[in-house]
Amino acid sequence: MDAWFYASPVVGDVDGDRENEIVIGTAGSGGDASRLLILDAAVGTVEQSWTLDGWIVRPIAMGDLDGDGSVDLVVPCNDEYLYAWSGSGYASLAGFPVHIGEQPGAPMLVDIDTDYELEVVFGSDEGNLWALNPDGSVCTGFPLSVGANTKACPAVGDIDGDCRSELVVLDQTSAAVHCYDMGEGSYPVEAPWRQFGHDSWHTGCFAADNTVPAPPTNLAGEVEYTSDGSGIVDLEWTLSVNDMYSSSPQDPADVVCYMVWRGYPPYDPPALVGRATAGDSTYTHEFDTGYPAVAYTVTAFDGTNESEPSNEVRFHTSDGINLALGRPVREVFDSGAEAMSIRAASPESAPLERKATDDIIAAPSTLDSHLRGGNPACLTDGQTDEAYTPSVGACAVVIDLGGLHEVADVIVSGGSEAAMHGDGRRRSVSLAREAGQYTTLSDDGNAAFARYVRVEDAAGAEEILVYGEIASPERASLQTSRSSGGWSIRLPAAARSGGSVAVPSTGSTSEEGTLVIYDIAGRRVWSTRAEAGATVSWDGRRDSGSRVPNGVYLVRFQCGSLVSTGRLEVIGSAD
Repeated sequence: MDAWFYASPVVGDVDGDRENEIVIGTAGSGGDASRLLILDAAVGTVEQSWTLDGWIVRPIAMGDLDGDGSVDLVVPCNDEYLYAWSGSGYASLAGFPVHIGEQPGAPMLVDIDTDYELEVVFGSDEGNLWALNPDGSVCTGFPLSVGANTKACPAVGDIDGDCRSELVVLDQTSAAVHCYDMGEGSYPVEAPWRQFGHDSWHTGCFAADNTVPAPPTNLAGEVEYTSDGSGIVDLEWTLSVNDMYSSSPQDPADVVCYMVWRGYPPYDPPALVGRATAGDSTYTHEFDTGYPAVAYTVTAFDGTNESEPSNEVRFHTSDGINLALGRPVREVFDSGAEAMSIRAASPESAPLERKATDDIIAAPSTLDSHLRGGNPACLTDGQTDEAYTPSVGACAVVIDLGGLHEVADVIVSGGSEAAMHGDGRRRSVSLAREAGQYTTLSDDGNAAFARYVRVEDAAGAEEILVYGEIASPERASLQTSRSSGGWSIRLPAAARSGGSVAVPSTGSTSEEGTLVIYDIAGRRVWSTRAEAGATVSWDGRRDSGSRVPNGVYLVRFQCGSLVSTGRLEVIGSAD
C-alpha cells in the first residue's frame, strides 16, 4: 500500500453483500499515503478508500450508529477530527466529521445514556472522555476530564455483577484505570462495539448477530378512562426467554430493550410509541380517543434483531363504547343450534380459540367442516375492514358480552347496515339476559339489560358495535330531538333518588359533565362540557367545524357516576 500501518485492522460486512471486508487506516507522508481503506477480504483488492489530512493510528469501530440498518464506520484521525461513513453508499453521516480540537482515541459504540440511541465514546490525547450523539453533537455532561492521555479504547460492561454498566477508562500517562458506575437501568444495554477489538476476545470482527430473540408473551393491559375523555393503558407482559432477567433465561441472554407498538385498526398501522429496558415488563401509555379501537403489541430487541410481536391486546378507546370489542361470536344454524365459540383477540382472550360452552348447544358435528369456512370473529375484532362470510347453513350470529350490560344500541357496520335502523326493521337485532331467551331490541332509544346480542342477516358485515354501559343504578335516559338549526339534547339532572351524584372537580360550582357524540365506528365527532339537566344544541358539525355526513350517531353524557346514552339520526342539512 506504500503506507505505514499503526492501527489494528477490523473485519465485517460493511456493504451488506454477506461477505466480509477488511477495514484499516494508513499513515505516511505525501500524496494519498494517509487513507482509510476497505478491502475485499477474499482477494485483497481495494473496494473503497478515503484520503484524509491526518494519520489513522487508532482502530476504528463498526456498528449501525444512525439506526438505518446499515453498518457504519467510525474513524479517529490525528487531524483532530472524528469521521463517520455509512456502508450504504459510503456517504458521510450527517453531522460528521466532528472537530474536537484534540486527537481522538479509539472509539466504542454504546447506548451510554439509555436513550435507545447509540453514542460514540472515546478518549483523547488531552486526557478527556468524549461522548457524541448519532448526529455528531456532544452529549450533555461531556467531555469529562479524566487524566492526561486517554486515547486507549474505553470498555463497558457489568464488571461487578450488580446489573449496572460500568465504564472503564485508562489514563496512559499515569497508568491509572478509572471506573464509572452508570447507574440503575444501564445494563444490559445496546453496545455493538463495546471495547477494544469489538469484544472480550478482541477479535476485531463485527459478526452479524443472527440469533433472533423470542418474543415476549402474555401481554395484557388495564385501561383507565379519565373524566376528560382520555384513555391510559398499563401494559404488562412476560419477559422474553432471551432476557437475562427472565425467570428462566436462555442463551443468548442478549435482549437490551422492549419496543412497544400501538395502532388504531383499521385506520393507523402499528407505530413505535416507546421502549422498556431489559428486565422491565411494564409500560404506561396514553392513547388517542378519536378512534374506535386501539391495539398494542410488544417486541424484544437485542441491538441487532427484533423478535416477532407478542400477542395483541385491543381496547375500545372510550369508556362504554363498543361493548362487543373482542367478545366471542357464535353462529346460529337453521336447526337452531349454535356453533362453537370463536373469540376475537382481546384483553380477555388469547388469539382465536374455539370451545364449546355450557349454556350453548353445540352445532351438529356434520357442520364442523362448514364452520371452518366462516369468519364470525371479524365481527368484533375492531377492524371494520373484513366482511363476514357465514358458514353454510348459518342464519344469525350471537355475541356474548360476558356479563349483564345496559345495551343502548346495536349497529352493524357494512353489509346489512341499512337493515338495522328505521321503522319495522329492528327485527333483525334481538337481546337476551340468558342464552336463547331473546326479545326484540326496542327502537325508542332506551337501554335494555342483556348479555347476549343476536343479529340476523349479518352476511357481508364488517363489524357489530354494541353501545351501552355495565349495568348500574346510576343511569338515566337521554332524549334527543330535531330543532331549528340542529338537534336538541336534553340532559338528565344529576340529583338521583338515592342522593346526589358525585361530580369530579372541574373548577365550577355547577354539576357539569362531558357530552360526547360518536359516529357508528366509535370515533369522537363532537364534545362539550355541559351542566346536568340542561338542554344542549348541536348544529351537526364536528369539533373542527366541518359538517358530519348523514347517518346514525351515538350520544353519551357522563356527570360523575351518572351515565346516559342515546342516539340521533342526521338526515339532510341542519340549516
